[in-house]
Amino acid sequence: MSHIIGIGKDVLKGEFRSSARYEGIKIIDYNPNINQAFYALKVQIWSARRRLTERKPKDWSLAILVPTKKMMQQVSDKLRQADPEIIHHASIDIEGAMLATEILAFRLQPEPSEENIHEFFDLLCNFFRGKGGDTPTITAIKKAKTIEKALEKAVEYKHAGKNLPRNSIVHPISNAYEECRGLKFLGDPEKDWSNVVNILQNSGCRQLQEVAKEARNIRILGRGAQLRESLSKAWRETGAYTDALNVARKSLVEEHFARSRKPETGIVVMNMHKAKGHQFDEVIIFEGWPRRKGGVIVSNSDRIVRSNIGENGSSDTEQEKQNLYVSITRAKVRTTIMTPKNNRCILLPKRY
Repeated sequence: MSHIIGIGKDVLKGEFRSSARYEGIKIIDYNPNINQAFYALKVQIWSARRRLTERKPKDWSLAILVPTKKMMQQVSDKLRQADPEIIHHASIDIEGAMLATEILAFRLQPEPSEENIHEFFDLLCNFFRGKGGDTPTITAIKKAKTIEKALEKAVEYKHAGKNLPRNSIVHPISNAYEECRGLKFLGDPEKDWSNVVNILQNSGCRQLQEVAKEARNIRILGRGAQLRESLSKAWRETGAYTDALNVARKSLVEEHFARSRKPETGIVVMNMHKAKGHQFDEVIIFEGWPRRKGGVIVSNSDRIVRSNIGENGSSDTEQEKQNLYVSITRAKVRTTIMTPKNNRCILLPKRY
């Protein structure tokens, strides 16, 4: 692995040996458009998988490291849509997905009381407070407080016999809740789940749309099989998704800890910022490309260095250099770095 560390150290210094050939490192300049970029990525994945299985038929590992969460979801979607599908695990933060799952499961279970809408609001507030794990963002906390205050005001207006203002966030949340109540479930957890997610997604409420987005991550995370099985069992036994909220909590916790005890094998898609402490046989670092209009770059956010602006020696790229160094050195055997043609990552040598 010392040959891989070599270019990593040169990245930190911002100085590259002009005559050096970094063994175990390959830099790929891909055509910067969505179709060719993802096709180039799939080619590199197929090649890496072939090398790894020839060398090590079992328990090999390949990491696809990307700069942003948005790219991680894009890559995961593209790999699932590939023909044949590229089986992988996406290392997405679990907290948001699990809390979103609680909200979805709550809407699946039979409703003993109309007052359950208050519990729905509580779960929604818990989602924003907890989706950041131990470090919730100020924005998420504000969203939780906004929902709480809006519900308190709605209760006050109801007791006073007044109509709630039209712009209250309580309206779209309550409307989505009522629409879910009107669903006729089929006993197919996957279809019934998708129908609830679609209602939240189409609610016109940004907060519920965030929940829907996180709920979809359960599949990207490769989790949910045990939950689907448990919900199917409940339906077979009672003709309804009885106690679905507790079923979801129990199933996802068990599945999460079962997976966390397994060593990382196969293909993993991961944010570069989360790579520290992990080790893989091979690593592919894949950054985004600039979006152009009339030949001018109008967006360039999914990059190792944000917007790909700065000089190799400037202090404002020190953290990005460290992130790239860590990502490069996660590989035991080989690291492939994929960067767009005509706008190569500024931390890489101009020629290699």
